[in-house]
Amino acid sequence: MKRIIIAISLCSLFFAPGFNSTAQQNPTARDIYLDFGKTARKPATQRRGKPGSKVRMELLRNNQLSFVTTHHELLDDDRIAFRTAVNFKGYLIVTNIGTSGKVNLLYAGQITPTSDLRVPAKGWIRVTGKSGNEVVNFIMSSRPIQEMQKIGILSTSGSSSPAPAVSEAETEEILAKLNSRALNRERDLVVENTGNETYALAASVQQMTAPIGFSIRLKHN
Repeated sequence: MKRIIIAISLCSLFFAPGFNSTAQQNPTARDIYLDFGKTARKPATQRRGKPGSKVRMELLRNNQLSFVTTHHELLDDDRIAFRTAVNFKGYLIVTNIGTSGKVNLLYAGQITPTSDLRVPAKGWIRVTGKSGNEVVNFIMSSRPIQEMQKIGILSTSGSSSPAPAVSEAETEEILAKLNSRALNRERDLVVENTGNETYALAASVQQMTAPIGFSIRLKHN
């Protein structure tokens, strides 16, 4: 699997005399994320912060459970899972691209500003096989995602629907195109690591009416 190599812009905050006012004027990604959730009931023009998601990684190694940064180096037989949360109402798809290039669907569904969502919901993603690079993509949208409807995950109304006659190969092709479409817009997100949390923030909800995503790159040694 591949080590997470997210392009981040970091702000160094110095707490020496004379720098405190500067630090207060530059909120962290976590502050911006939380502010948007706290002002959810206000008109759009009065809302503070920015919409987006946060991701943490669970690591189970030698029967010891911990939360680690998404840059953490993974070893053979590690077990991992992701804890993600959002501060807006919409849709989320999580996909994985393995060392073979195959696209796997890890999660797809509606989301609300609630507690952490675990991916996978039960069990673990086991780190095994040959060393290499692996990518996990998080794709967000404030409106229903067409690809979710094509593979029968959600209907146009946002409710569950029976799966259409789509083969595994067709599903993988649909997901690959969605990855490409959403990740082409990654430059419009601000992606930043704060401790063990990775935040991805959009400028506004309007910017998220079409799928927009970011990648977490893992490394398995």
